Amino acid sequence: MSGWDASVMPFLAERDIALMGADSVHEAPGSVPGLSVNPIHRFAIVSRGMNLLDNLDLEDAAETAARLSRWEFMIVVAPLRVPGGTGSPVNPVAIF
Repeated sequence: MSGWDASVMPFLAERDIALMGADSVHEAPGSVPGLSVNPIHRFAIVSRGMNLLDNLDLEDAAETAARLSRWEFMIVVAPLRVPGGTGSPVNPVAIF
């Protein structure tokens, strides 16, 4: 199964990453022996206040970037306002 290994956490902290997204889950199962709770989620959300985007469909963004030969873009993500919530469906928009 894919996902980040817990050893990536210092790399993310050193670079002050504010947003992490992927087209799969963030955790590699069993990346920390004896720890059953998602270490990447705990590190990112609780320790760093980082936003996570799970299960992104990145194909359209990759095709547009290749067609325009532009590899940097602004992304706008507007979650639903859910008082006390920890997650929300979103519709991210990439602006090239």
